[in-house]
Amino acid sequence: MRMLLLVLIVISLGCKSEIGKGLIVYDSFQVNDVLTHQVHKISEPLSPSRIDIIDSLVLMIDYKMEHAFHFYKISDWSYLGGFGKVGDGPDEVKMPRFHGQFVKKNDETFFWVSDFRTYDLKKINLYDLLATGDAVPKVRLKLPPVLTWTYNDIYAISDEEFIGTVEGDVSKEALGVESGRFFSYKSQGDTVTWLPNWPIQETEVDAEKIGYLYSSFSSFNSSTNQVVSSMKFYDRIDLVDVINNSVSTLIQNGNESIKEVDLKDDRYLIPPNAMNYNGFNYATTNYIYQLYNKFSESDSKDFFAGRQNAIPMYELRVFDWSGKAIYKATLDKRRLGRFFVDENTWTMYVINNGREQEEDLIISYQLKDLSLID
Repeated sequence: MRMLLLVLIVISLGCKSEIGKGLIVYDSFQVNDVLTHQVHKISEPLSPSRIDIIDSLVLMIDYKMEHAFHFYKISDWSYLGGFGKVGDGPDEVKMPRFHGQFVKKNDETFFWVSDFRTYDLKKINLYDLLATGDAVPKVRLKLPPVLTWTYNDIYAISDEEFIGTVEGDVSKEALGVESGRFFSYKSQGDTVTWLPNWPIQETEVDAEKIGYLYSSFSSFNSSTNQVVSSMKFYDRIDLVDVINNSVSTLIQNGNESIKEVDLKDDRYLIPPNAMNYNGFNYATTNYIYQLYNKFSESDSKDFFAGRQNAIPMYELRVFDWSGKAIYKATLDKRRLGRFFVDENTWTMYVINNGREQEEDLIISYQLKDLSLID
């Protein structure tokens, strides 16, 4: 019943004539900042795909190393070691993904990881792993075939129920079923149901590109079971409340009308002139942190080739879970990757994909104390 109600709500939001339903329009941010980065040097030769924080420990994932999980103390960035041996063994990993979700219960901390090569979904005791170097998962599941090569992020509502996003060719021809923008997976019964794609547009898109059209970056609030989904090719952020069966869409004033996306191009999967808006996001129980830019791949190539004078710097945009626009900062870098915010010190740590020197891998920005902003 929960998923059926959510599907009905999403369908209504997808219709152009009813885009105002659940719409949150913001004019400006309460605080605007300009920030300069600092460099955080680490001694390990990592090329991480992900950086995040669990409790007071920094996690970086690099599955090209002997061990995939690398932990540091956030207090002084001292290295605690590598865990999760990369290999073909029954308790080894191949291409693990951390989706930013960890759960604290009865003085224990668990984090969820999936593996894009083995299709495993595991719930691991963090401190057992650090103490022994190898922890038996509290929960271990195999994702069903329809999700194995298409899921992007996946979040646990419970140990048996999950919600997630997809990307790639998710056409009926590829999957054998009608898919959508989100999926719901229940391990008991091994069932997968889908939320339809939205927003609905009139511009036709090849079936194999639909999954790319609705590409997004997402994060999860485990306390409220809310997913924040920031779309790449639409200038909008959607908040999906799984428990209360509601969807809210954040749009800046002036962008209320849908700008349709044309992906027709015989040479490119994504046309170089397609506009990109939202980058990676990060969520806590208090705030949604969003990297934002507005440029196309053509703009980027022309700029770095010297054919264009400038492209915008990344912005960090911060909202609370009601959709209120709290804080915006213009950053001094154009090529930024995954990041997290330590709300104890209001420091943003981010992977610098545009580094010229290896020691510039991890950089940070000092934010305002958001708790003091009315």
